[in-house]
Amino acid sequence: MPVTVPAAAGVPIQRCVTARKIKIDQATGGLDQHDPFKSRHSADGGFAKVQRARAGLPPSGVPATSTVVDDLTAKLFVGHAAAVDAHLTKGDVGNAYVKAKRQGPVGYMALPSTLPMTDEDGTELCIELCSPLWGEECAGYEWECTFNDTIKGLGWVPCPGVPAMFSFHGEHGEARMITIVDDFLISEVNGTTITDATIAKLKAAFNDEVKVDYSPTSFAGFKLERNRERRTLTLSMPQKIIEAAREHMPELLRGERPTVLSGKRLADAADSLKLADREGKLSPQQVRTQSIIGHLKFVERVQPRLSLVLHRLSCVMSAPPPEAYEVARAALCTAYDRKNDGITYGGLDAEAELQGRMSAHIAGLDSHAPTELVAAADATWNGDLDLYGMLLTCFGAAVMHSVKKIGLVVDSSHESEAIASAKAGELVAYAREVLVALGAPPTGPTVILSDNKANVLVANNAKSASRSRHFLRRYHTLQRRMADGECRVVKITDDLMPADFLTKWVPKEKLKRSVDHASNARARAVHWGN
Repeated sequence: MPVTVPAAAGVPIQRCVTARKIKIDQATGGLDQHDPFKSRHSADGGFAKVQRARAGLPPSGVPATSTVVDDLTAKLFVGHAAAVDAHLTKGDVGNAYVKAKRQGPVGYMALPSTLPMTDEDGTELCIELCSPLWGEECAGYEWECTFNDTIKGLGWVPCPGVPAMFSFHGEHGEARMITIVDDFLISEVNGTTITDATIAKLKAAFNDEVKVDYSPTSFAGFKLERNRERRTLTLSMPQKIIEAAREHMPELLRGERPTVLSGKRLADAADSLKLADREGKLSPQQVRTQSIIGHLKFVERVQPRLSLVLHRLSCVMSAPPPEAYEVARAALCTAYDRKNDGITYGGLDAEAELQGRMSAHIAGLDSHAPTELVAAADATWNGDLDLYGMLLTCFGAAVMHSVKKIGLVVDSSHESEAIASAKAGELVAYAREVLVALGAPPTGPTVILSDNKANVLVANNAKSASRSRHFLRRYHTLQRRMADGECRVVKITDDLMPADFLTKWVPKEKLKRSVDHASNARARAVHWGN
């Protein structure tokens, strides 16, 4: 209830911000079935830091960060669920932050401007915050601690080395859970006994305000489409793409086909982008360009075909040149044309072959990726912008794909490929930890594919480094991982390199094969009966 705070106490009173939102169901594109209209009073945590500094008060001793499940872990989690036909249950704790235990001192927030109140002496009243509130700098951390302590009390245990994942082992079996603030997803094989017990106890702990979906169609911004009979699960983001088009290219929603860059013209335009000279504020067109890039970076998580062009755009995002707007519009048009595309896990009728010691043969880009974890790393050299691309696949499809700039001066393609393989080794190490946490530990070293013969030779035997001794140290950590049986680097021919499309513009036919391979498009087609 409103209280008065003596001015002499020197306690900053945070500003009140009222946020209103219409929540859209990412699966259907309609209003969310649980809570479509939200109006929430929040504290202005950003300005509160300024207030504390002005008052000469020290920063809060409570951390201002919270842990959420990362994209790689989430994809391995749902991929594993598809492979073992686990039950997935989504939960959401309503009004979560105000249910958390406050770890710092009591806070204060001004009343909304539309509801001014004073006491009998005319002194303005404010709201005393005995629990965290949305917008406060430390609220996310305080809620995380409260939720984690609650589920630990129910028997859930944090998975070592994997943030925001928990496991439960009991007489009725085992289950796993991943968390994103107040949302959680539980995977359980052979029934929902553990899930049901957990949900019941969470409802008791949080005033019965836990919304549950035993057949979730969305999570973490993803649309989930599942075929239990074929053991497939597809992640896509059509609604996010539609929202971006509605804001920036509404003609697409009307069925009109705008004229945009494509093919070689698009590649040349993207490759030629340079930061514009920035004088003062950005122009409206530059702001629109930034907005399109931001929308598409989120969608890229399930649209690997966008990765290269988005990397080109991201390099000039701080001050986009005029040409970047046309490139961004072309990328958005491509995303809209394929808005229902996604990444499909499972549905593997026949295992993709991957064998050999220092060379690998896979069934080809026309097949799905293997069930086991595999990494492919590729790099470019001697261009205006040297890149490395990484593609990690597991359960038949990509669990991670990315394009990064090589922020070093390298003097050969061999050295740039060495950097790519070493970076892939880092991701492989973490992905293996996630698989262990899921109860599906790798049965042998994880293959890292490279199409550079010299890179493969030196990675496997430093004595082969006749002309690369000056950068042998780049191999040190990777070779330690190989010696520990964590991974092995093997040669693959360039025409079969799954990560090739992430670092360079490839012919249209190879791009389709590469993206279909990474997304397990064949299983998606069977899923839909095509």
